[in-house]
Amino acid sequence: MSIKYSEILAADEVTTSGTDDIIVLAIVDGGAPTGYTTKAIKKSNLIVEPIKAFQTLTDAANIAWDYALGYNAEVTLTASRTLDAPTNVSDGDYGTLVIVQDGVGGHTLTLNALDSFKVVNGGAGAITLSTAAGAIDTISWVKRGADFLVTVGVDFN
Repeated sequence: MSIKYSEILAADEVTTSGTDDIIVLAIVDGGAPTGYTTKAIKKSNLIVEPIKAFQTLTDAANIAWDYALGYNAEVTLTASRTLDAPTNVSDGDYGTLVIVQDGVGGHTLTLNALDSFKVVNGGAGAITLSTAAGAIDTISWVKRGADFLVTVGVDFN
């Protein structure tokens, strides 16, 4: 059978014994969701891919990033802010944050000192952004143990 269109309608756990839990999926087969089949799969056999689409983070005094909602994010700064460490991350996870200055520009982004950010090239946990109105910068990170290892890209144009 070839599947032209596939969508998960529902997923229910049947047992709760850990990584060998059985998941029952209702899967749409064909061109429209008019009929479906069910498949039972062990949790340990599932490949879970992170969400790639950019999530828009809320511009607030402390910017929060829930990694469970995606590993790419963007924020437009309207004032100087502090970035908190992403939540729901595991060793080896990685992410990219696109930082845009608003129409005024001149805003800073501080990496929260309570979190373990380490910045490339001896950055001592600090980053310097472009300050022009509408400027675009990025930070990318990888989680290694307790640390977030950060690389900065500035002045994209």
